[in-house]
Amino acid sequence: MLLGSFEGTGTGSPAIRWHRVSILAAPEAIPRLTAVLSERFGANRVSNRSAVRELAMAVFDRTFAVSRSLTTVALLVAAVGLYAALTALQAGRAPEFRLLSAVGHSRAGLWRLALSEAVALGGIAVFAAVPLGIVMAWVLCDFVNPAAFGWTIDLQVVPSSVVVPALVGLAGAVAAGAFPAYRASFRGQV
Repeated sequence: MLLGSFEGTGTGSPAIRWHRVSILAAPEAIPRLTAVLSERFGANRVSNRSAVRELAMAVFDRTFAVSRSLTTVALLVAAVGLYAALTALQAGRAPEFRLLSAVGHSRAGLWRLALSEAVALGGIAVFAAVPLGIVMAWVLCDFVNPAAFGWTIDLQVVPSSVVVPALVGLAGAVAAGAFPAYRASFRGQV
């Protein structure tokens, strides 16, 4: 399929201007057809749609590679922030843990209590993040893409694309809370 912008004259007296013509041709005929049309109308005015598509896909692939890298960095920063927040939370609870230990609670029970708090905080974060992420995706698909690029993407929420990150986030909250909870309950300090 070739696309081009051509000017030509019809059978009538006024000139007919074509802004875009699409020609469907067999794949083996495209190089010859491109050469003939380029000679007639100029090489800068004839383009092979499949070549343009391949170039666009290569650009999109590079863009998505950068997006994946930025996502990884954002997840690492979020994990460090979560660890710091849970450590600070457990540090503030050290006197409470010492009091609970003095009245007979076991260290393992205190660790389970602190860990369940980390799971609850992670669950609240996931519960808030999922709808917020869907709203952000909707805004990108229906408003940002049309304004920036002139095209839209249909938003499709696939359950696996929501459940897997939610479980990973919850597991990250547990992992980030396990060590501060251990230090607070078994050592009595953070």
